[in-house]
Amino acid sequence: MAKTRGAFVYEDRNSAFQRLHPTTRTVFILFVICTAFCIQHPVLLLLLYALTIAVAFSAKMSKKMLLVYFGLIGTGALISFITWLPFGSDVGGTVYYQSREFLGMSIAFSTTGFMWASTIGLRILISSLPIFLYISTTKLREMSIGFHSLGLPFTVCEMFTLAFRFVPLVQNDASTITEAQKARGLDFSEGGAMQKFRKYSAILTPMIFMSLRRIQSVSNALDTKAFRNSTSRHRFYKPPAYRTVDWVIIASCVVVFCLALAARFLGFMIIVPGRL
Repeated sequence: MAKTRGAFVYEDRNSAFQRLHPTTRTVFILFVICTAFCIQHPVLLLLLYALTIAVAFSAKMSKKMLLVYFGLIGTGALISFITWLPFGSDVGGTVYYQSREFLGMSIAFSTTGFMWASTIGLRILISSLPIFLYISTTKLREMSIGFHSLGLPFTVCEMFTLAFRFVPLVQNDASTITEAQKARGLDFSEGGAMQKFRKYSAILTPMIFMSLRRIQSVSNALDTKAFRNSTSRHRFYKPPAYRTVDWVIIASCVVVFCLALAARFLGFMIIVPGRL
């Protein structure tokens, strides 16, 4: 059964990735994102992207999430590539065309500029896919367990999950208010842009007050349960156990990231020195 969290959908696919410990999944996601910004060469980034794509498909990531990812993030990566491509006058390499300077800048097309633009686009693709994968394959409770196991305070983890839980509630409020306003004769399809903007304020204002009321209720509930207790130790009810495969994956991620970081400091396969 699908559980909607705003625009994101969690689906229990019973895949090998979902059977991993929440900490293992969290470490893998952080590993991919951090490693993507340690590497500059597009070939190495393509290898990392291929690994992430393989994990996403093996995890049976939902088609809706994949469509949103390739449509939204793919377009953003393409725009970033096109935006960075002409500004290659200061990165060296074989220059094929360079315009005259205007306001201290010039447009240039070079081999290094092409590789750097490819790096920017690939980094956007690589760093975004793990987030979509994590949200679509990990329950909110598992997110708390994963981040708390890495040393994040329990209160911060709980606030993080509460923020996610508010998204579908706000969507439900917006749907209810919209239907109520339509029942009162408010037609959102008529009028120009300014008129529609004024009409949608009839939805926004009640939503703000309903959200404030819900925040007060949640705050009172947390106070009643002594959520602000100063006890440093918090336990999860029946947390999942680590398996051998979890330790192997965690160790592999740490080792590969350390190698990528060391290669970066040693200048291995660096395209533009001095840039992230």
